Amino acid sequence: MRVVQPLHTEPSSAISGAFQILAGQGFEVERVDATTLRARGGAVNSSKENALRGAGNVTVEAGEGQVIVCADRRGIRSSTAFVVLFPPLLVIGITAWTGDMVTFGLPHLLVWAIVGPAMALRMHRRAGHAVEVFALNIAQWK
Repeated sequence: MRVVQPLHTEPSSAISGAFQILAGQGFEVERVDATTLRARGGAVNSSKENALRGAGNVTVEAGEGQVIVCADRRGIRSSTAFVVLFPPLLVIGITAWTGDMVTFGLPHLLVWAIVGPAMALRMHRRAGHAVEVFALNIAQWK
């Protein structure tokens, strides 16, 4: 995802703000100069963690009156795969063990066929919103 915000401060201040925010969230800052920052994040393992951690790899460029934030959302891939795959596979395993497809397996599979992707979509939206707010905050950093 790519977010562009008008820059209301000096480019070096925006980069400094990005460094402080990302380092505070546990990102590994790989490269910093006066107008560019590259950082690599971890993963979101819980909905209680800051959604910005779902950004994965982040590149911030400040200059020419704008700040550009690029993020790939790799930090939420494992979590979204888990919520989409694990519950249905668990239901299939329990159904195979108990042999109760009609009263247990089918209803639970139908529920998780809707709930799992909805949870994954919510995680993607939360991470996207966090990147947008991050870009807005560093564009106004003092």
